[in-house]
Amino acid sequence: MRVNAFNTKGHEHINLFWDPGLLDHYSAAEAIRIPIVAEWFEVLDWRCEGLLTMAGTVTGALIGGWIIKRFDLKFKGLIGFAMACAVGCLGASCAFLLKCPNVPMAGVTVPYTNSSQELQSHRNITAMCNMECSCGRSFVPVCGSDKVLYYSACHAGCSEQSDGDEVLYTDCSCIRNSSSPGPGSAEPGKCYIFCRSKWPFFLVMFLLLTFGGMVHVPVWTATIRCVPHSQRTFALGLQSLLYSALGTIPGPVVLGLLIDKSCLLWEDSCDGSRTCWLYQNSELSLVFFFITLLAKVGGLIFLLGALLSYRTPDGKGSADGKYDKLVNEDNTDAL
Repeated sequence: MRVNAFNTKGHEHINLFWDPGLLDHYSAAEAIRIPIVAEWFEVLDWRCEGLLTMAGTVTGALIGGWIIKRFDLKFKGLIGFAMACAVGCLGASCAFLLKCPNVPMAGVTVPYTNSSQELQSHRNITAMCNMECSCGRSFVPVCGSDKVLYYSACHAGCSEQSDGDEVLYTDCSCIRNSSSPGPGSAEPGKCYIFCRSKWPFFLVMFLLLTFGGMVHVPVWTATIRCVPHSQRTFALGLQSLLYSALGTIPGPVVLGLLIDKSCLLWEDSCDGSRTCWLYQNSELSLVFFFITLLAKVGGLIFLLGALLSYRTPDGKGSADGKYDKLVNEDNTDAL
């Protein structure tokens, strides 16, 4: 007897096909989140972020595969295991609430120290102390002796530069010298701020990636077990298509738009492109937290739908589904 495409007893295949796109929506943001986190926690080497992502995902996939094999999970067991991992992802999503404070930046988050004007909502990096310097728009940050970040040495009002091994800008009219009267100095680069949340963030993020990797194995395994044997390839292809349609394709676009709203400082290029150099960390953390939370809750709903709509090959929804053989070559796998 020939079975038509996806002619299973229940509708669990529909829920499983839609699930990965929502459940792993955060994976679509990896390309965006890596540089964001590097900026967030002042991690200079992006390879550390890539290593964390790869280690967490691979570890989760290996653990998930071992648990499935060790306990010989059938369809309902696979879905239950996937739901447990999704709940773990929900808890670990709190990693995005661990954030570091913004580095104080003159004209953006704090007013210029030598300016009597209050910080304006439009964030003006030009002040009385650097107005006559004709500063360019290229972002070359310097850290002042007052521990405030400046857009460039020119915007800090610096007029002198040391010729030693370490560059030091001096006679900076926009920087107040706390140790002695007169202008302050500045060093190239961003100011360092100690942050207690840095290492807890990476630890919880590793757990989030591990749980995310564990979810993949039971979901994909359950997918090929709830469709006819001859149509497994088509089922996985359709699932991958929906995964891309809901996650990997629109994810970066949606997240990019939301992230842009958290930008505090833009640099406009001659070709019309824009680069953000400073984000509002508190807003950025909420964006990632709620996007991840929404994706995981959506994934849980579809997993629950797959579990409730499941019917065993004999049509009994209450059975555990622990079958060992195929009814025939084209029928659903024995679970």
